[in-house]
Amino acid sequence: MAEPEPPPELQVDEAGASSAPQGAAAGAAPHPDLSHSPLDPAEGVGVTPLHGGSPDACRELQPDGRDASLELNVPEPQLGEDVAGAGIPLDVDVAGIPLDVDEGGTGIPLDEDADGVEIPLDVDGAGIPLDVDADGVGIPLYMDTDGAGIPADADGAGIPLDMDAEGAGSPLDADDPEHQCLTLEELGDYFQECIEAVEQLEKERDSLIAELAQLREPALQEIHHAHEEIQAACRLLAKVELERDNLKDEIRQIKQKLFKVTKECVACQYQLESRRHDLSQYAAYQGELETQAGQLSSELSRLKETCEKEKEVLRQRLETPPCRQDNLYLQESRRLSMEFESFVAESRRGLEEHYEPQLLRLLERREAGAKALQEMQGEIQGMKEALRPLQGEVSRLRLQNRSLEEQIVLVKQKRDEEVGQYREQVEELEDRLKELKNGVQLQQRKNQELEELRTSLHQELSIYKSVYPSNPPVFAASGPSKSQV
Repeated sequence: MAEPEPPPELQVDEAGASSAPQGAAAGAAPHPDLSHSPLDPAEGVGVTPLHGGSPDACRELQPDGRDASLELNVPEPQLGEDVAGAGIPLDVDVAGIPLDVDEGGTGIPLDEDADGVEIPLDVDGAGIPLDVDADGVGIPLYMDTDGAGIPADADGAGIPLDMDAEGAGSPLDADDPEHQCLTLEELGDYFQECIEAVEQLEKERDSLIAELAQLREPALQEIHHAHEEIQAACRLLAKVELERDNLKDEIRQIKQKLFKVTKECVACQYQLESRRHDLSQYAAYQGELETQAGQLSSELSRLKETCEKEKEVLRQRLETPPCRQDNLYLQESRRLSMEFESFVAESRRGLEEHYEPQLLRLLERREAGAKALQEMQGEIQGMKEALRPLQGEVSRLRLQNRSLEEQIVLVKQKRDEEVGQYREQVEELEDRLKELKNGVQLQQRKNQELEELRTSLHQELSIYKSVYPSNPPVFAASGPSKSQV
């Protein structure tokens, strides 16, 4: 990597030849080139601009464009010393000629050029005011290269001239021996102490992060435990709801079965009542048939008696001895008996023809009624036998329904109690979760403060490196102790 070229002022000091004699030989003032403002930050790569006439100019000129190894290994003279180490006054050159006189001893005003023409203090050699550029645009005296304003008591990096990089006060006008410039070894030691302090801060940050993780661990465990309890409560609630749904299904099935059994029972009762009504009608019709049969039997017995009486009369007539006069009578009686027999036969045939179909129908109806009565009695008996288990089933279903209702009431009470307990547990868990959230937020704020502290330390370190990229700054002897404090 190419080594950056050191500033012109430092090359002159290292070579041992001052630019002041050359300026004196040419008849020019030994002060810096007036074509640039002394406060211009672009005047040199690694030189901090000087505020004119500062007695601590050695503190303002900080060469940072050279390699650090060269400064540590190659000794160089201070700006106020020559090559031999002898002290050189700041107002004379190496040859001992005052900077405000020429070689002949004639005084040269600082505000005149070599030809004796006066030069205003606020313009350069070309006659351009120091607070404007070549185009006439105003340049504030206290502004850096980015256009940001720099206070009058600060250098080009915005650091106050009477304070070090750590913010510790170091007056620039202190002339006592305690405030002299530090050596490179002391600067190296101080920079090493700063690095160790940064490492210590990083270790503290790591320990704080570890402590934060340890503090977070119980909170995370509590949150995990709370989540597990909530999940267990949800599972138990789902189980209870599933049991409730199963009980509802069983109750619905039992109600359907009970409705079906009740419907069948009502249908059987209707059939039984209809059969009883038919049986009462059959009994009334049977009474009518029996009365008709009684009337017919009484009429038949009456006819039989009449026939027996006539037969007895005729028999008595036949048993009497015949006589002559009785032949005609006998013939007549025979004729009459034949007529009577024919009449009886005809009347019997007529009666048979008239009453036999009715009697047959009555007998058929009687037999059919008896058969129907027997069938009805069998059906009634079967219905009674079938009704007994149905009645037992109805009573059993009623008892089961009553027990299920009691179980439902108990389950509802238990569910209400469990819901109350779950709500209390959920409220407790929510309170604990709020406490944990508050603790987490507090820890996050602490972490944010630590992060802000780390960021500020990184920013200060980056500012320190941007202001002094190669070499540490030259502080007063009391600077490290104050910065460490």
